[in-house]
Amino acid sequence: MVLLALWRPSLADERAVKQDGARKPLNYLAVGATREPDALQELKRRGWNIDRTRVQVGKGDRAFRAATDTLRRWGQFQLGWSNVDPATPVAEGTMLAVTSKTLFLWNCNPLRIVYNAETRPPKLRLPWQPRPPRSFRLAHGCVEGHMLAGEESFGVEMDREGAVW
Repeated sequence: MVLLALWRPSLADERAVKQDGARKPLNYLAVGATREPDALQELKRRGWNIDRTRVQVGKGDRAFRAATDTLRRWGQFQLGWSNVDPATPVAEGTMLAVTSKTLFLWNCNPLRIVYNAETRPPKLRLPWQPRPPRSFRLAHGCVEGHMLAGEESFGVEMDREGAVW
């Protein structure tokens, strides 16, 4: 179920959209494709639109934690004209509702978290050892009834030099 309204949907409206979506399957076949670069290339050859953006957001552990905390609170959607309830847990199978405004209409669409993955550094690293890369990723997919079809992923990576992307 997609909710279209002239007013901003309430949390109760979002809950209804999520409950309805929980009974429905994802609306695309390439589930998890955003996890594998080769799968994305195949989808691109088949005509899927693949958008990729990579921006350095800082350097070091503090920047990595801030960026992953932002994703865990759905900060990429907290834009005024778009939002996800920041209390929605980032866990595989969790339903979420993206509320956004297009022109004069508000809409609320159901999605399901397809995966989340995190690599953690070892508990002990000797000073002369190189810094291991770290990452945090999540993807959500459109369920039947969503206005779009497909999967969207967000990730944060810290490379061996400490750059956070």
